[in-house]
Amino acid sequence: MKLLLEVENNKASLIIELLSNFDFVKFNKLTNEISHIKKAIDQVDSINKGLIKTKPAEVFLDEI
Repeated sequence: MKLLLEVENNKASLIIELLSNFDFVKFNKLTNEISHIKKAIDQVDSINKGLIKTKPAEVFLDEI
């Protein structure tokens, strides 16, 4: 079974230490992955709001 936990930053090290003491628990920190996804979502929102100008992919491909 996989679980996703949201933990306050000031308690994260405690939870990580606790979980690492159990042989049957494996865990990965997702901080980097989550921040990249959030940045991408923020960029899409900015495009949808017209704050960032875009160009068609065909124009972009012609440039490279």
